[in-house]
Amino acid sequence: LGGIIWGLFSGQPMMLIGPTGPTIVFEGVIYLFAKENNINFFPWRFWTGVWVFVILILVVITDSSYLVKKFTRFTEEVFAALIAYIFISEPLISIDHAFK
Repeated sequence: LGGIIWGLFSGQPMMLIGPTGPTIVFEGVIYLFAKENNINFFPWRFWTGVWVFVILILVVITDSSYLVKKFTRFTEEVFAALIAYIFISEPLISIDHAFK
């Protein structure tokens, strides 16, 4: 219901509400890793978030965000291609498994 109201009044009815591509891939990889290694997903995901928070705080304290300028357009394109590959291959794999 909140998504419908947001879509109607945001001025962008086609706006996606939810995680972005890299976040979906990250969550999927963490879930599969936890499932394959018999790890309880939610506590493990919580501690992963805590570590990301700690690393983020260290980046802020050391003012390491200036390193972003070292990333080239090529790096961005390679990462985007990886995300696109994952979004294309996963449905194809699911379709293949559905018809076996």
